Amino acid sequence: MITTISKAKEVRPLVEKCITIARKGLLAEDAARQHGTTADRGSDAWKTWRKSDKYRARGTQPSPRPVTARRRCLQLLGDKQAVYVLFDAVAPRFTDRTGGYTRILRLAKPRLGDAGTRAIIEFVGVPRPRGRTQRSPDIRRRCAV
Repeated sequence: MITTISKAKEVRPLVEKCITIARKGLLAEDAARQHGTTADRGSDAWKTWRKSDKYRARGTQPSPRPVTARRRCLQLLGDKQAVYVLFDAVAPRFTDRTGGYTRILRLAKPRLGDAGTRAIIEFVGVPRPRGRTQRSPDIRRRCAV
């Protein structure tokens, strides 16, 4: 995302916080899956699961409920599609990382009339495509040094 440095510095803590919440929520979902069932609600298998030790053990987990993490991110971002992308595509990339998910890169020269120096906010540790990538003419023009 290309923006000004001040806007990038403003949005960075929000992005970091959302990734942390999503990463912990994914861990909670994995822990909940161990104690869950795939049986249909109200079936005999489901009723048996409700009386089993797996059902009782699922409420004693110290991790927060997985739904709580998604609700908190929805509250912070305000967009359901952004929460889906966050939990499905972004957070799994950072499961082994504990912090510092983004960085701000300053672009060389500000354009005449710009309010400030332009910057790019990007994820750290995300593999980039190898070889020469084709950029759109609009991006090439905006990034000209």
